[in-house]
Order: sequence, then C-alpha cells, then structure tokens
Amino acid sequence: MEIFGDMIIAMLNIMGWAYSPFLAKILLKQISPFSFTILRVFLSIPLGIVGSFYTKNELFNKSANFYLLTFIFVLILFITQFMNASLLKKYNANIVTAIVNPLIIFMSAVIGNLFYKEPFTRQMWIGLLFILIGLIIFILGRKNIERG
Repeated sequence: MEIFGDMIIAMLNIMGWAYSPFLAKILLKQISPFSFTILRVFLSIPLGIVGSFYTKNELFNKSANFYLLTFIFVLILFITQFMNASLLKKYNANIVTAIVNPLIIFMSAVIGNLFYKEPFTRQMWIGLLFILIGLIIFILGRKNIERG
C-alpha cells in the first residue's frame, strides 16, 4: 500500500513540474526573467517562515558548514531559475522543458558518478543513450516544423 501512495506523490510531482513552465511562460509575458525570479523567492518567504515552525528542532542545531552548503544550494537554484525564466521568455515552454530536462538527467548521472561515486550500470548508460537519441530526434523534428 505504501508504494501506491508513493506513486500518487510521484505523479502529482510530475504534473506540477510539467505544468509549471507553462504557468511561468504566461507570467513572463508581463515581467522580466529577473523580476520573475525575485518574485518567486519573495513569495516563498511566508511558506518558509511557516514551515520553520514545524522543523525548528531540525533546522537550528546545525553546523556552519550545513548553512554554507544550504546557501550555495539556494544560490544555485536562484541562478538556474533565472536562466530557465530567460529561456522561457524567448522560447516555447515545451521546447525548453524537452531540451533542458533530459540534459539535467544526463549531467546528474555524470556528476553523481564522477564526484560522488554513485553507481552507474550498463542499463543506465543505455537509458541515457536513449534519452540523448530522443533529444536529437526531438530537436531535428522541431527544425523540420519551423522550415515547413
């Protein structure tokens, strides 16, 4: 029964990630990518404050290294959100998502294997190969539509 609950959570997560670029695209018609990124951070502050009341024992007893890594993580998220918003401002949301997300999977696998010694099986390499082939087919198919 637990796996069923996890599957529902995963599907809701996928639906949220799949819908968010289109919502961002609509919002980016009215403001700049930088303003959009700042607004996302600003509007998340109340959620963070409310959430901190539920996790205060876990959050406030950490080392300085923990907070430094968390800051670096948030900084990376801010920069990547800005870059994603910049791409969404220029291109269709389905194109940006279809190109960026498979490359994230590829880079995560490479970084995980090289720097964090996460295992990488032959089946995973084959899966990445299929992702990259699909990405090439998708991009070439898109170019044929633009020419036609």
